[in-house]
Amino acid sequence: MIKSYIWSFGARFSHIVLIFSFIISYILSEFDSLLYFHAAFGVVFGVAVIFRIVWGFIGTKHSKFSDFKFYGLMAYFRSFFGKKEKFIGHNPASSIAIIIMLSLGFVCAVSGLMLYAIDKNSGIFAFLYDSYSELKFVKSIHEVSANLLLIVAIIHICGALIDKLIHKNDALNSMITGYKLTKNDESVRANLTQKIFCLVWILAIIATFLYILNRDNFILKSHALKVDYSSQNAVFAKECGSCHMLYPPFLLPKKSWEIMMSGLENHFGTDASIDDDTNKNIL
Repeated sequence: MIKSYIWSFGARFSHIVLIFSFIISYILSEFDSLLYFHAAFGVVFGVAVIFRIVWGFIGTKHSKFSDFKFYGLMAYFRSFFGKKEKFIGHNPASSIAIIIMLSLGFVCAVSGLMLYAIDKNSGIFAFLYDSYSELKFVKSIHEVSANLLLIVAIIHICGALIDKLIHKNDALNSMITGYKLTKNDESVRANLTQKIFCLVWILAIIATFLYILNRDNFILKSHALKVDYSSQNAVFAKECGSCHMLYPPFLLPKKSWEIMMSGLENHFGTDASIDDDTNKNIL
């Protein structure tokens, strides 16, 4: 058997980034106080997904989508109970799984950025903030795509473990070392364009991670403006802020504020009456 170089360093590096950025982002989604970092790792994941998709068209032989095996899936599964065929590149199951995961990953990353903008008025999609009521479905898209991606990834990992532990193949090892044992020399050799792309790919992932740590970045930067209501209307700040936080006027339409200000004698169970001039000033 010959030790053939099958997977480039760029592809292997991106593969590791995809795994860990998704896992970390998925875990952080459970903590509201860490939402920014959930989004940050989601951005890194999205960058890795985009570069991997492009690599699928311009990359080395076995990384290209054109080299994927999309046929013979059932025959491949049946081979689990007999002599398993050895694939130099991706087998039918992994080929289909990768396409599904990249598709779900792209949808998950984009919908995540949209959801972050809708919820936090932050990021490159912050212009959608005022349309949050019409875009509530984005949350469902993000959650469904993330959970489906997790399920497919777990199945993919289980398949890789079966391939290594039961069938004693080296597919899993090759995603770390880049090498597989083959009958003939099947080594890939990247051309200059592919080498430059891999370098840019790796640097882009690292640069994105470092850049995103600074919250004043255009990708996730908050577009919310801090308003000093005490300087805008001292009476409003004093009267309304003495009992509770100052609720920004834009939270309710004009008619709702008029109704609320006309019934201050029973303001959520409390008498918050003020004189007419003060009422008019605030209103």
